[in-house]
Amino acid sequence: MEKQVEKVVSEYFEEYGIQDMMDYGSTEDALYGSAGDISEVYADILVRLGYQVIAHSAEDGYGDGKYEVSIVIEGRQHPVVISYVKAWHTADEVARDIQDVIEEIEEDK
Repeated sequence: MEKQVEKVVSEYFEEYGIQDMMDYGSTEDALYGSAGDISEVYADILVRLGYQVIAHSAEDGYGDGKYEVSIVIEGRQHPVVISYVKAWHTADEVARDIQDVIEEIEEDK
């Protein structure tokens, strides 16, 4: 599964011309048009991997360029929370984050 995650993330980054997550921010930032919603990237990738994402959001984290991403997956009682998302994350870091999310989802099954 890890290789599949890396491939999907790599393809996503290539498709959208993403080098790192610097053009993305919190859900609130996205509402005001100052950046894209960083949680949407994670949600889109999870959908491409076959998960049913019901909702997603990102809040400012514990410093500039740091975010806490919440993703609600169908069939889970609680959202998956990634509290260490950073604007400078590249495809490799995002793939690791996604892999951690998948492991948490699979543990609940």
